[in-house]
Amino acid sequence: MKPITQKKINGFFTRTYEKYYNTISLNKNLLISGSAGFLSSIIMAHFVAEFSTSYVLNSALTVITGFLTYKVSWISSEPIEVGFLISHNQSAEDTDHK
Repeated sequence: MKPITQKKINGFFTRTYEKYYNTISLNKNLLISGSAGFLSSIIMAHFVAEFSTSYVLNSALTVITGFLTYKVSWISSEPIEVGFLISHNQSAEDTDHK
């Protein structure tokens, strides 16, 4: 049996990364925004627990904070396809004026 060389391993990872770049990027953004939402909800739960004895208030503020942090960090981490929007609008304008 032939040993697997470092060159083959690097080539495999390079090809896989190039092939699945969009999927890897999407999952990376999900992981980052999910972690940020989770951490912000932990911090909010800690501070609300210090100043209030209401479990309902603590739960509601924690969920709202985590959700908003997740959404804001998810939206800000997604790349905007400006080139697609420009080419799409130009082609629509070209067909309208002919």
